[in-house]
Amino acid sequence: MLMLCSVIGKAQNYAPVEEQVVPMDGVPRNSLTIVIKDAKTEDIQKAWKKQLKDLKCKVSDKTFTFGDDCKDKEMGSNTFDIYSVVEEATDKGVKLVVAFDLGGAYLSKANHPDQYPFAEKIVYDFAVEQARELVRLEMEATNKILGGFEKELMGMQKDKASLESDIESYDKKIAECKTAIEVNVGNQANKQAEIDGTKATLVELEVRLKSIK
Repeated sequence: MLMLCSVIGKAQNYAPVEEQVVPMDGVPRNSLTIVIKDAKTEDIQKAWKKQLKDLKCKVSDKTFTFGDDCKDKEMGSNTFDIYSVVEEATDKGVKLVVAFDLGGAYLSKANHPDQYPFAEKIVYDFAVEQARELVRLEMEATNKILGGFEKELMGMQKDKASLESDIESYDKKIAECKTAIEVNVGNQANKQAEIDGTKATLVELEVRLKSIK
């Protein structure tokens, strides 16, 4: 359980979006990068492709993931292309690299001050959602563990109730036995008195028998 809580804590600590020139397929492109901690490479790849499709991109895989003719009014009236790479997970996390081709120029904060904040938000919100998804998955796993613990507790409580019922039955039986013993002891005393009386009668009869001549 401590391990699960630790992972949940880490999942919330991801780096901010950074602007970097990153080579993709041998071509240096001005890109937005972000690191998502504790994520799996294949999960981020799958989720990012869905993100591209939400932007109405035509998605294809080469040595990078390519989104063709993407559309969003926040980026202007023209379509744009997205080049992206999801790097293999390291101790720091999974790194997502995204380059926005606005048609002859790659998006940069300096040259595209109007579009840059929205593009940055796309990448940042994606990372936030993936971090949240990690927490949701941990919550799901923890809930399963919790359900198992609660089931075990219910079993223990049921066992306790059964044992207490047994004790109550045993106590009742013991009380009945004690009463029966008391009655038995009284009956034994009465029977012993009858035996003693009968023996005395026999002695008297023997004396009478000997006295007859």
